[in-house]
Amino acid sequence: MISVSVLNFTGVYERESFYKDGDCEWIDCSDLSGVNGFCDEASMEEIEALISGLSGWIHFIDGGNFHYLSYLMVRKIREPFTLVVFDHHTDMKPSIFAGILSCGCWIKRALDDQPYLKKVILIGVADSLADTVESEYADRVQVFSESAAGADDSWLKALETEVSEAVYLSIDKDAFGRKEVVTDWDQGTMTLEQLERAYLCLESRRILGVDICGEANQDDSFSGWMSVSDKQNDAANRRILRMLRNGHKKPEGSIQ
Repeated sequence: MISVSVLNFTGVYERESFYKDGDCEWIDCSDLSGVNGFCDEASMEEIEALISGLSGWIHFIDGGNFHYLSYLMVRKIREPFTLVVFDHHTDMKPSIFAGILSCGCWIKRALDDQPYLKKVILIGVADSLADTVESEYADRVQVFSESAAGADDSWLKALETEVSEAVYLSIDKDAFGRKEVVTDWDQGTMTLEQLERAYLCLESRRILGVDICGEANQDDSFSGWMSVSDKQNDAANRRILRMLRNGHKKPEGSIQ
């Protein structure tokens, strides 16, 4: 059974059950402060201490505000790799303050200081953001907007031809429409079926790790009961986890 890591910052996973029918490790991050949306060097060290011993290669990392954890995952990689990201945003804004890692700048930071990161493929980005990637990254970043991904299969062909042998996959569920999931951020129009088709294109590669974020942290439930959004996201997480488990045995050389 593939080992799965669940990093619980906000308590949202306590209202879901997708991870309870298989091998899973629970990482309680609820006591950490100053980590929602961003973190400084001290908080980063605290988080890294918590995740240093992760045994799973599939990581559920809570809401989109914690997407910067992907940076902490990929900087463990010690071989050339491609980062494939499903996201409605580019996450390539400049950091507001020096030394601050955020959900909006983590890809830019990884490109700047991770020598093994050779290419980033962004899928499902809002049309209005598709052309905002700085020119200095043009040869290392390929963007497929949500409308481009919906127009034809060129983005799938890119996954087949331009992804290196080793790949890290990061999934922010805000890339998907509200019929699929509910998140705290503005959402795109991608479907889980498109994600599954993409994963089929990546199956022949060595998947070094996968993370999934985008839970809806507004708690409209009562006394621990699952809200409508919880149920929808729980079903989506279950489907994504099934896709990953069915597609791969634990990859040799995966990050932990």
